[in-house]
Amino acid sequence: MAENNGKLNHSQQGRFALLRSLRRGVILRAFLAIITILLTIIVLFSLTVAWYTNVVQSGGLSFQTEQWNFNGEITLGETDISMSPGSSGIVPLTIKNEGDHIVAASVSVSKASLTGSDVTVSPDVTINPYELMRQRLYFYVDTTMTRGGETVDRVYLSSNSSYTYTILPQSDLVLMENSYNAPRIKWEWVYDVLGYYVLGSAVTSQSTGAFSDVKILDYIRPIEYEYDETKTTFAGAQLSTIDGETTVLEFLSELTKNDGYEGTITSDDGVVNGYYPVSVNEQGYGIWLHLCTYTEIQQNMKNDTALGQMTAQPSYPINILVSGVNSREDETFVTSAKDLATALKDPTAGKITLAGDVTLTETIALANGMNAILDLNGKTLTSTVAQMFSVTSGAQISLYDGTLVGNGNDTVAVYTEGGYVTMQNVTVRDVKQGVAVRDHIAEGASMVRVSDTLIEANQIGIHIYGQKQPSDTYSRLIVENSRIEGASYAAIVGNGSYYGTDIVIQNSELSGYYTAIYHPQKDSILTITDSSLDGWTGLVVKGGTVTVTDSTILGTGNAHSAPTYNGSGFSDTGDGIYLEGGYDTSAVVYVNGVSTGASHEAKDGAQAVRHYREEQTPAAIYITGGTYTSDVSEYCADGYTCRNNGDGTFTVVSEVNQ
Repeated sequence: MAENNGKLNHSQQGRFALLRSLRRGVILRAFLAIITILLTIIVLFSLTVAWYTNVVQSGGLSFQTEQWNFNGEITLGETDISMSPGSSGIVPLTIKNEGDHIVAASVSVSKASLTGSDVTVSPDVTINPYELMRQRLYFYVDTTMTRGGETVDRVYLSSNSSYTYTILPQSDLVLMENSYNAPRIKWEWVYDVLGYYVLGSAVTSQSTGAFSDVKILDYIRPIEYEYDETKTTFAGAQLSTIDGETTVLEFLSELTKNDGYEGTITSDDGVVNGYYPVSVNEQGYGIWLHLCTYTEIQQNMKNDTALGQMTAQPSYPINILVSGVNSREDETFVTSAKDLATALKDPTAGKITLAGDVTLTETIALANGMNAILDLNGKTLTSTVAQMFSVTSGAQISLYDGTLVGNGNDTVAVYTEGGYVTMQNVTVRDVKQGVAVRDHIAEGASMVRVSDTLIEANQIGIHIYGQKQPSDTYSRLIVENSRIEGASYAAIVGNGSYYGTDIVIQNSELSGYYTAIYHPQKDSILTITDSSLDGWTGLVVKGGTVTVTDSTILGTGNAHSAPTYNGSGFSDTGDGIYLEGGYDTSAVVYVNGVSTGASHEAKDGAQAVRHYREEQTPAAIYITGGTYTSDVSEYCADGYTCRNNGDGTFTVVSEVNQ
């Protein structure tokens, strides 16, 4: 065994050479396998007791609803999606809740329509492309969540697994490519897989009465792993070690610790023909885990390559199912801080509604997956403590229609570590910070949505720390139709020692004393659309990818100082957009234009756009549109030029239109 860990025998070397060749073939031919996924939405709303079915044809989509009383609109964006092996994308979905009730909309995905006949690709290769896509095409919501007592970093959607969105009254759920206010639904075509979680039904042997095999009913999620061809070993056809040291059971034990299904695989007990029971009843129905044999891995790669060689690709219909109910119709009215704290921790309380103004003398803490909806009902919740709400460990809270008042510079309205926070139509004032996101302290990724809300903070409107280290997990902040103010510092502040924030600003106003947004986070994303920002220096960027579209960014102060290197802060230059390069992370700013008639203001040596330490890499600014109060020629993207308007302003246009 020790010798096998150090080198492969000739048989294994031959196997891996073949696997490398097959995988290379898939990659080289991937561009040939551009197929079309046809998304069809089936809407099953049961908001009342009226149960009857109607089918409406609209724009090629089939809408099936069980009643007509849903006060709103459900729209699926582009229904034809082109994809190839290894690609991924977004399912564009919007739901408008124009009613007076909270709606819980659960979204699941059915691949049942992926049925069809075998196709002969070449004289010696026949595949069933529909069955192959059932194995390769997956849908998921990219967010952490507690399920089965375990924390998953994404929620896979299938025929028996859904993700539920809470849509407050008079609110929209937007899950589009470039505009979203909740975790989006993503699709992915995987082709390099080690195995699958499947929904299956055990087959009973007539001779022994024991389970002899598992019939696959649906593919739930893939098990992806990058093979190390010098170490991964097989015992016959069966996988033996993952990396020469990690055994199959060790791998499965680690994998199933946080897969969202209760329990962990630590032995071969109950294994049926290579299928490990994950969540299975006594009849053998449920979730099974299957690791591919060497032969299956080999055949899968051949199948993927064959799919890429097909001259005529069929269309693959996928059903996106949305089922909705009026959520939490039970309502608990509270008139005191004690009653509020009790109700928030009571899972049977339903929607909690303030019946009068309330003063908090203790922090309201939610943790370990607790979920609460608080209707402020136009009332005021005043705090005398440092934190009004603490939301941690996957807990959720929705606050709407009222006012939160703090105790000056001692108060944070909402504090979260790995929590889910929604604030809609809320006014927050007299606080040190409106929202504090501290995901770097504990494992987890927060999701904060601020909509139709006013935050007037004495220091920082929203302070967001990302992840401790690089990962695919992001701390997310969405601000839409809101105004955020940071009277003595900034509207939104990040931290350059941490990673992975995804911030979206849409149709909002951000104002800070020194800057509207300070964005130094590593490997992070900031998207600003149809918004206005102002501060002494309008927008400060030192890390991540920033995209500004149809927005106004103003540096409102006189140039206080020339730019200087400042590792833990920034210079008060008075610029509109200020990018400082030369750090251990990339920083790129894309400016796609400003609102009609708006400009980036520059005074006394300040510039509309400035890149400081350009000789330091990697950092860059690319401008493809907009009007500015200084010449931004050096930042124009290829194919664009800066035109002097003769009135002290400059406009970036396409060279074709110059």
